[in-house]
Amino acid sequence: MVEDRASDRGRDDASTKIVAPSSDIKDPGIKELAYSEVPVACFKELYALVGVTRDLSARIRCPTLILQSPDDHVVKPSNGRLIASLVAGNRVELVWLNNSYHVATIDFDKDVIVSEVHRFLKSIAKT
Repeated sequence: MVEDRASDRGRDDASTKIVAPSSDIKDPGIKELAYSEVPVACFKELYALVGVTRDLSARIRCPTLILQSPDDHVVKPSNGRLIASLVAGNRVELVWLNNSYHVATIDFDKDVIVSEVHRFLKSIAKT
């Protein structure tokens, strides 16, 4: 939960906010809608969530599709392989989005995402 304390409003010091990256979209014609700053409290929660996610990944037993860009500037590409190795399901697919950065759903690979998700869902619906 992000705290919104009246005493912090308008403060720009490093103890309350971190400047966010301007964009992580490869397509120069697309403008990412994002915050210019992120409260430090969000990173604390994200760090806790990452730990819990790692611990709980082995409980995932359903078919799993992972979409990852090898050129992601926010999430290391090795995370896709790590998630695939932690999931306990007998069917885990990792698809590389080779023409996008982090915000792939609005980047060059958006149609690849639609196609891959559609293919994956059709394939598991048959089983």
